[in-house]
Amino acid sequence: MSSCGVIRLLGHAVYLATWVPRIPESDIQDLWDALESALNGKKASLETPLVIIFATKTE
Repeated sequence: MSSCGVIRLLGHAVYLATWVPRIPESDIQDLWDALESALNGKKASLETPLVIIFATKTE
């Protein structure tokens, strides 16, 4: 991530691949291609909500 908060598309795709459930990149490659084409080399800012869920186990 750069200092201005812009993530390159490849970096964002790699980041999303860490999420569960994982969606194979081959299933959404056409979406990444369309986004890259629509941006036409321009920078974009993508916001991702972050939620942390804490779970406890009782026996």
